[in-house]
Amino acid sequence: MKLCQYIAGLALAAVSTAASALTFPLQPGQDIVGHVQTITVGQDINITHIAQQYDVGYYQLVEANQGKDINHLQTGDQLTIPTQYIIPNVPRRGIVINQAEMRLFYFPPNKHEVVTYPVGIGRAGWNTPVTVAKIIEKKAHPTWFVPQSIQRDLALQGIQSPKSIPAGPGNPLGPYMLRLSMPTYLIHGSNDASTVGRRSSSGCIHLYNPDITALFAAVPVGTRVNIINNPYL
Repeated sequence: MKLCQYIAGLALAAVSTAASALTFPLQPGQDIVGHVQTITVGQDINITHIAQQYDVGYYQLVEANQGKDINHLQTGDQLTIPTQYIIPNVPRRGIVINQAEMRLFYFPPNKHEVVTYPVGIGRAGWNTPVTVAKIIEKKAHPTWFVPQSIQRDLALQGIQSPKSIPAGPGNPLGPYMLRLSMPTYLIHGSNDASTVGRRSSSGCIHLYNPDITALFAAVPVGTRVNIINNPYL
């Protein structure tokens, strides 16, 4: 079984900076939304805080700032914020998750707009599948029942895993969870914001907590989820 973010980050608290969802008007045939920004780094030089503020993922920032060590910024540095997105060339319906971009796109029904969030996905050996699924359950303040596969993996490292983690700041599922129709996979929040925008999970898709809060409120059970891996050269 593959499920959820690795337990090694359980003790890390979520960063408090609020992410704001990126919502764009979308016309038929429009393939690109948003625009690239350049900012001057202020007193807050924590890259996770900056990523959350602009609702982008870690590797998006790395790729947009090649040649710059974004983990050691100085006040006054210029930083490119890659808030321009290519809409995947798939049906614009429900949720589309493009692993290559590490972005989730939500197309609200009966609206000419798209909402997009950065996501963390499965790391090497625990890959997030490419598939079409649907949401079969929504749960607030979920308990994480640690899969036996993760318990075994941790045991090989000499780490004893609990069988479950209750809701709260130490829970890697964050405040909300959406279960997919391949039920060992979830879309959920996180207790470690720095893992969003990275290949960092055990197969699930995780978002910043403000983003999963908004998505949880927006999508009903039955929403289609199309997970793709379409790189753009």
